[in-house]
Amino acid sequence: MLGAGGGYWLGNRKRPDPPPAQVSPPASILPPAGSAKEPDAPVADEDQPAEAETGAATIAEGGRIASLARLIGEVEASSADALWAQHQTLKRADRSGSENEIERKIILYRLGELEGPDAVRKTFHSDANRAEYEHATVLEGWAHRDPEAALEWWGSLPDGRLRQSLLAPMVQGYLSGSGSGFGQILGRLKAPEFGTYGARIIRHALEVEGITPTLDLYIAHFGNADWNARNRASLHLNAAICQSSDPAPIRRWLIYGAQNGWAVSSKAQKDLIRAAGAAGGAEAFGWLVEAKTPQNTNLDNQSKRLCVALGWVRADLAAAADWAKANPSAKGDIETAFQLAVANAKSDPAQAREWSKLVTDAKLAATLGEILGRYEVPPEAGGQSPTPNP
Repeated sequence: MLGAGGGYWLGNRKRPDPPPAQVSPPASILPPAGSAKEPDAPVADEDQPAEAETGAATIAEGGRIASLARLIGEVEASSADALWAQHQTLKRADRSGSENEIERKIILYRLGELEGPDAVRKTFHSDANRAEYEHATVLEGWAHRDPEAALEWWGSLPDGRLRQSLLAPMVQGYLSGSGSGFGQILGRLKAPEFGTYGARIIRHALEVEGITPTLDLYIAHFGNADWNARNRASLHLNAAICQSSDPAPIRRWLIYGAQNGWAVSSKAQKDLIRAAGAAGGAEAFGWLVEAKTPQNTNLDNQSKRLCVALGWVRADLAAAADWAKANPSAKGDIETAFQLAVANAKSDPAQAREWSKLVTDAKLAATLGEILGRYEVPPEAGGQSPTPNP
């Protein structure tokens, strides 16, 4: 199905100007490399069979690309009546059902753009497989040109094979067109449909609208989705938020995840909490308190504070050190001192030892002692550069 595999190459851009007569179609619609045969190619020399066959295939594929490029220009300039006639001619000439499949899909896509619901009605057939094939291509073109109208039609379909088979081209056409109301299409998806396409819509929304609007979208529509659907969408959102330096969405996502059930792994949670430390510094320790719930996470409170401190120390060691010196009994002070000691273990063992004195938690102190022991200066070294003990 064209839509399921990325669709007609107009996808992911706005309605184009008519293309020039000679353009290169993308690889997604071209025949596999080496599959084309040159019918009149000469017999290869026995000493160089591979080179001759490769050259013939390359020539054939080049001719195929040029033919499709010409068709693009013709289709863009043709009327709907002319395209219907061309489509019927190609169908009658297609003995195997797949000889000119790409050409017919190009024409059907354009007819979907031009005629929308009329093209959908004209391609309906009592043979379910044929109806789905032609519907899919026409619907994708219609959704690209008029996303809201196509979505309204698709959303009215009852549960069943036809609705499911048209979901991929509906989403592809909608996202590649001018439709920016991602909440509209998410609102039309039923629970089983969220699994794959919910994540795809979230990823596209991140690219088009950015983090904060997409976070709003997720919170509004994924609350009742199953764990797998939330997990797939959360992976995209969590990765984008972790790469952000804006503390507002980081704090909001951190608190939302804790209070509504994390749909990402413990590793992804740690990545987020480290990002919180990098963006929020000491304030991020307070965010952990806001997000505190006894369930919904595999990380204990100390592990989370260590993640905040690590993110902060990596982002701004000097600020973290100043805060730790000035706030020896604040929430997160022990974990920050621990990470400062580790950060200085190799470059400044003496300073690391000073930080270690603030680590009063017995378990952390024991772990830190093992780490610092690897970088102690042996007595016989006589002040040489510290090297880790084996």
